[in-house]
Amino acid sequence: MKKENPIRHLLGVTQLEAAMLLGISRSQWSMFESGKRDLPLPAQQLLAEMLAFVQSAEQQPERRAHARAQQIANVELKLRELAFQQMRLQREIVKIEREAQWQARRELLEDFLVQRQHSKSTPVVVRVVLFTGNKIATEVLLAQIEKQKHRNELLELEKLLLESQLRKLGKSLENTGGEI
Repeated sequence: MKKENPIRHLLGVTQLEAAMLLGISRSQWSMFESGKRDLPLPAQQLLAEMLAFVQSAEQQPERRAHARAQQIANVELKLRELAFQQMRLQREIVKIEREAQWQARRELLEDFLVQRQHSKSTPVVVRVVLFTGNKIATEVLLAQIEKQKHRNELLELEKLLLESQLRKLGKSLENTGGEI
């Protein structure tokens, strides 16, 4: 029968890590967890000390408050990074929109010159300059804009999640009465 919450979960370690910390093999630890074998006395003593330390540290309100404050700082850092990513993305969207407008105008000019071709008054040099080179289809640019807008929406959703997490952390910090 398997234990619902193995001791190693209280310590926050894997089987291998627990075994290494106690100076035993992983198979010895596994057999101990399943109840088939006892640990050597030095390993039992060390395990008891580790559990006592972790449990007492978790019960200290100032440690919990400090841990929450650290979590809050991490979320705030993520929010700042997210804001920077959104700013960069917005600049990229504006750049692509300008390029799409430029390309649309270029295509209008091309249509004009093609219509005027019947009069043969359009110099060949002008047509070669306008229609050769790096020309990106307007549809491709519009697709890029949509892709960037979707990325921006995802960043906005991530921002909302982080802000929600920040509010929850702030409330739990207030509830513990911890001072940083």
